[in-house]
Amino acid sequence: MIGRRLMIGGGLAGLTLAGCGPTAPPYGDPPADIDSGEVRADEVPFVVPGKGWGHGLPAKGRFCGLLYNEPSQCLVTAFQQRIDAVQSSEDLYYRHRSSAEYRRIPGSNNQIRYSDVVSSANVPKIFFNVTRWNEIGGDWASISSFNLATSELRTELTEANLRESTGVWVSSLVSARDDASSLFCTVGFEEPLGSGASIVHYWLCEIRLADSALTKLSLLPDTFA
Repeated sequence: MIGRRLMIGGGLAGLTLAGCGPTAPPYGDPPADIDSGEVRADEVPFVVPGKGWGHGLPAKGRFCGLLYNEPSQCLVTAFQQRIDAVQSSEDLYYRHRSSAEYRRIPGSNNQIRYSDVVSSANVPKIFFNVTRWNEIGGDWASISSFNLATSELRTELTEANLRESTGVWVSSLVSARDDASSLFCTVGFEEPLGSGASIVHYWLCEIRLADSALTKLSLLPDTFA
């Protein structure tokens, strides 16, 4: 088994939202003194005047994208914050389009990160990957959902639910069916080679949430594409 399946200190790899491109600075706070010459506009994701994000968002952190769920009429945004030289946090916030204030989706903290959020077109739900981290690295924990209409947080899938042998994990979420019946994900499959060695193959898969059935759709020879 792979003890640590995620790179230490990584960013929002595979995030479905816009705004976290590979060439963007890894972290950035809202540049309060952009005109002072201390911070250049091209050194931060984008310019935000003032001394913080406000509206219920973390005062310091990096905006990583926005999506809109039409059934609930809610906006969802992802934020990443640096904790120390090694660790960071990844959280999700939401608000109704008629409100200016965001609320944090509960459950994430310094050890539990939310990423790869996707939205269903006909259901007021979002889905996201949950990973558990420490000073060494991170492991996939589950796929969770959050109902934007009822505020219900639910674990949808863990490794124990998958109809596969051990050594399978969801590396990223790609999209959701319109009725939220299944998710399209990149999934890692570990294949033992003997003598303690192994190789990992990544597939684009569809996972049906009603019974956790997994269908391989396409091999990803370059890991994620």
